[in-house]
Amino acid sequence: ALEDALPGILAARAAGVRCLAVGDVPAHQAVEADGLVPSLADAGHDVLSELERWAHEAAS
Repeated sequence: ALEDALPGILAARAAGVRCLAVGDVPAHQAVEADGLVPSLADAGHDVLSELERWAHEAAS
């Protein structure tokens, strides 16, 4: 899941879904996610590869 606020992050966690916090999420909230990126536009290849890996794990 890609989430930009704590309620979404917590909902993803409750559903057992990995979560990437995106945007201006405060650090004390972002720690609930699996990772944090300021912007998907600025996400590097490693972040995008990790998201792809998560998607494949979820599909299997």
